[in-house]
Amino acid sequence: MVKRPQPNKEPTDDSPARPKGQSSQIPTALDEGERSTLLQETLENLNQGISVFDSSLRLVAWNNKFLELLDFPNEFGEQHRPFADFIRYNAERGEYGHGDVEQLTEERVDPAKLFEPFSFERTRPDGTVIEVQGNPMSGGGFTTTYTDITVRKQAEEKLRESEVRLALAQRIAGFGNWERYVDSNKQFWSQEVYHILGCEVGEIEPTLENVLDRIHPDDRIAVLEQTKGALETGQNSYEHDFRIMGLDGHERTVHSWVRLIKDENNKPLKFIGTVLDITELKHTEKLLRKSEGRFRDFAVSTSDWFWEMDADLKLTFGSDRYYEVTGWQPKNHYGYSGDKLLSPDLEDVYSKKWQDHIAKLERHEPFSNHEYKTRTREGKILQMSISGVPVFAADETFLGYRGTGSDITEQKQAEDAQRESEEKYRSIFDNAQVGIIRSRISDGKPLEANDRLAEILGYENHEDAIANHRADNHWNDPRDREAWVAEGMKFGFVRNFDGQLKRKNGSIVHISSSATFNTEQNYVDVVMVDQTERTKAAQAVKESEERHRSLVELAPDAILITTDVGVVFANSAAASMFGARNQNDLLGKSLHDIMDPDSAPEVVKRRDRILCLTSAPLGHIEVIA
Repeated sequence: MVKRPQPNKEPTDDSPARPKGQSSQIPTALDEGERSTLLQETLENLNQGISVFDSSLRLVAWNNKFLELLDFPNEFGEQHRPFADFIRYNAERGEYGHGDVEQLTEERVDPAKLFEPFSFERTRPDGTVIEVQGNPMSGGGFTTTYTDITVRKQAEEKLRESEVRLALAQRIAGFGNWERYVDSNKQFWSQEVYHILGCEVGEIEPTLENVLDRIHPDDRIAVLEQTKGALETGQNSYEHDFRIMGLDGHERTVHSWVRLIKDENNKPLKFIGTVLDITELKHTEKLLRKSEGRFRDFAVSTSDWFWEMDADLKLTFGSDRYYEVTGWQPKNHYGYSGDKLLSPDLEDVYSKKWQDHIAKLERHEPFSNHEYKTRTREGKILQMSISGVPVFAADETFLGYRGTGSDITEQKQAEDAQRESEEKYRSIFDNAQVGIIRSRISDGKPLEANDRLAEILGYENHEDAIANHRADNHWNDPRDREAWVAEGMKFGFVRNFDGQLKRKNGSIVHISSSATFNTEQNYVDVVMVDQTERTKAAQAVKESEERHRSLVELAPDAILITTDVGVVFANSAAASMFGARNQNDLLGKSLHDIMDPDSAPEVVKRRDRILCLTSAPLGHIEVIA
């Protein structure tokens, strides 16, 4: 706790009097005890743990959250408790793994004596993840905050798991998604797009040319004309089926849904789309009339539930899973058409999406991955995806639809979170005013870099830097890199490391860098700042000061610099003139102390008259011939 005196509740003679009639709610100046109480109450109301250690690494302030988060005994909350006690206690209970307790303690106390900023995450044996951030104080010591980020870490892990599930679901369903920018033709493919094209991720570049090369020659012109038509007419979305000649030698039939995204000026910006491998579906359609319809339709399904509609497009069957997810009962839905089961505030049956879907149903065509929003019985909003195929009798009479449905709420939330996270990261990375690079620890090969990093090191752009930069060849003194890597490997990070690097053209750049090392995956993330101009300026100032000091020291005239506290500088000539053993004998003395009593008043008077005609200086320079 913050040690503090008890506040004095009685008024003192020098307390400010409250004007007559003024409410007692008007705040007055707080005495030391009240300020201390207010500070402690503030600390105790924080959700973070806080500790403050002085320059001798003794505890001087803390809150109960600090002891609670790190599970320290209550008796540790006392003034002047050494920092080493807390580290040793953690080492004894295995917080730092196996090893000699005193060695583990020393390895953590010694870096603390440097009083440098630090930030790291630590997972405690009970699974709690604590974010620890420390900053030195100007008077010595450091302040540290401890934040429980377990929930956030669990959410991040769930997001990663959701991404894995999404990739797995797309692989199982033969469903991929892609994006293509109109101006640059830059593309993004999900993993399943590569698989549909008959190759592994990264085996070919995601370009329009590579897609066109894989489209069956008989279908290629139709695909190009439909894309061109969408750009010329501004058509928002379209879909089509075509065949793919895979790199693995297999021919696949795919169904592609495409949407054209426009900017605020209605100018085409990019295409987004999905591609579904419907090779098996096409084969199933051919065999549908020769087999048991429902069994085959459900057997090829990979979604969460099954449904069936009659020839009037009214729901006649839904599997148990659907009602488990939505909370509804069959009696609430059976006998109703799909548009009657929608929530009007979530879906507009007259929108193009629904009108296109209804038109497809009326044409008795199969459909895939039709997405919509609905509500559970309790009012929770869900995002659904359904696929269906038409069912015909032996005489080709239309009987209705059978299909599958999935709850894709988590998938959509994960996609939104991932997209938002990637956009934020990319924006920060690309627009940072500091150089950022990720490179391999082993050989310094760049894996990723921004343009500012390329500029600092003299490359044309980040692509040039990634292709040609090697960190182990760019340190002016290889020993600096060895020390830098050694520190990072030991502590997992490096802070404010000053060094010299060679630019691409061989010139020297002075940099200050901080880095985080990921030894398990053999890469290091580095942030660096170009301090070349600052270093040159500092050197120039130093050289100028040394040059002028030398000139003043060697001047034949006696020169003094005085302030209100007396002489602060004297050259050798001044010491000789006033009979001093050396310049130091004159420091701190006034002119009256060192000059002849008869002449001192006139010199001081002349000095003061000169000062009145100039701006107030930091000191007074006396030149005495």
